[in-house]
Amino acid sequence: MVEVTYTYADGIDCGVLEAYQLDLAYGSDENDFELTLPAEMVLEAGSMIYIDGTEWGGIVRGGRESMLDAVPTYVATGETWHGKLASTYLCFAEEMQVSGEANEAVRTVISSVGLEEVFDVSLEDSG
Repeated sequence: MVEVTYTYADGIDCGVLEAYQLDLAYGSDENDFELTLPAEMVLEAGSMIYIDGTEWGGIVRGGRESMLDAVPTYVATGETWHGKLASTYLCFAEEMQVSGEANEAVRTVISSVGLEEVFDVSLEDSG
C-alpha cells in the first residue's frame, strides 16, 4: 500500500495513514478527493494529505461519518493540489513580471499568492 502522509491543520506532519481508501479525481470539473478512514480517524478541516514525491494529495475541506459498509468509517473530502491551483487567481495591484531561471520565477509567483506553505519549488536550476 502506498504511504499517505497526513498533517494537522497547521501543516505539520502528523503521521502516515495505516488503513485508508483514497479516490482522487482530476479534470476541469473535478479536482477533488475522498479519503475513507476508520471511524475514529477524523481529520480536521485544513489538514493536508499527500503521497511524498508525487503530485497526489490535497487539503481536507470537511468530512462525514459513513455507515455504508459493515464497519463504520469516516470520509474526509477535499480539494486536490490541482484544484487548489485551478481556484487560485493572480490579482496584483500592480503588474508583476518575472523572468530568468524558471524555478526561481515559479517560487516568486507561488509566494506572491500565498501558497508557499502548500507547494514546494525546487531550489535547483531548472536547466
